[in-house]
Amino acid sequence: MKKNRYEITNNLALQIMIAQQISRCRFTLKLTQTNVTQRLGLNDSYLSRWENQLATMPLNRLIEIALLFGVRLEDLVTEGQICPKLTGYKNSGREKAVILSGIGDRISEQRKKQGLELNHLALVTGLSETSVAKWGSSNIYPFPTCTQAYNLSRLFKIDIDHLLPILDYR
Repeated sequence: MKKNRYEITNNLALQIMIAQQISRCRFTLKLTQTNVTQRLGLNDSYLSRWENQLATMPLNRLIEIALLFGVRLEDLVTEGQICPKLTGYKNSGREKAVILSGIGDRISEQRKKQGLELNHLALVTGLSETSVAKWGSSNIYPFPTCTQAYNLSRLFKIDIDHLLPILDYR
């Protein structure tokens, strides 16, 4: 049975998919985990823990990996062939604020566009309606996790990239 492209998923299934796609990209680009972590300014063990599903990858780090590999974020969270190309991306230390700023506005915009109530978003993300309501402001906290952003994109029936106000990085 073929999986619906916009099917909501659980954290473990998404972690496995992300780990497999990152590993495939690294293999294709002939990069070691150390090569990747050095470019992202991370400790060597981080990528190993993510690829072995021992830790959940923060959304901002997944975005940075997509930027580094020159792929769409959607490519890393869905099954399929990826054609990565190494970019000159390097973490400058300010990425989290820049990358995740505006996601709340995009979530709020999609919710209103599709006529969804806050309780729909709360059910999909596992957060309270109060927490989800904060995503309508420019200062959203907590930031959505990878799984929450993925599941929101599925609820809205859009690619996850459309939730993130990122410049074209392909």
